[in-house]
Amino acid sequence: YGIKCGLSKDEIKQDAIDLIPFLNGLNKEEPFTEEDIKSALECYDERYNTFPLKDIEKLTNIRIERNKRNGRKQEMHLKGARAIRDINNPNWRDGNGRKPKKDIVQKWRLEHPEGKKADCIRDTGLDKKTVYKWWFTNQMPKTVLNHATVSKKQKLTDEQIIQMFVTDIMSGLSAEKITEKVVQAVDPNSSTEEKDRILELVQSTQRTMKNILDFTKK
Repeated sequence: YGIKCGLSKDEIKQDAIDLIPFLNGLNKEEPFTEEDIKSALECYDERYNTFPLKDIEKLTNIRIERNKRNGRKQEMHLKGARAIRDINNPNWRDGNGRKPKKDIVQKWRLEHPEGKKADCIRDTGLDKKTVYKWWFTNQMPKTVLNHATVSKKQKLTDEQIIQMFVTDIMSGLSAEKITEKVVQAVDPNSSTEEKDRILELVQSTQRTMKNILDFTKK
């Protein structure tokens, strides 16, 4: 039913988790678990937007209240409903009460900078065309764009890394600074042990290069 209300998958999951103590208090013999939530979320699919209320009631055994017409004909009831809608929210057309699909995709990308389209489709329940449509946009959150730019800069080929390495040594750059540049180019999340090992290799290479240069000057 969350699909029909325009709720995101994460919102529904958190709401369900918050309800675990309450539901288990109603029936301790049949506890409601996170596995039940995981199973239920498999039905989070945009195609269920048109799933009939009576079928939802039948599956969940929960009565869903309809909007009452108070004896009025449908046309008159709709006129009244529209009038109330326009008074309460003149901009009701903007998203029609639901979070725009673009915002859902962008929010997901912000939370999963390295995520793929297939993961977004699975997690949000949006269809493939919708995710592909909003995957790249000029209004993408700056955090995601910056992350993408940084990631792109870090992806150097082995030849480029070696060339950078040799150039820095020949220019007299300190071993510490060369190590920092290599770590940033290869893996910014390198452990302290890995950084120390790279520093030793840089220092060793510097000594070798110095010996070679000293030899050529003789």
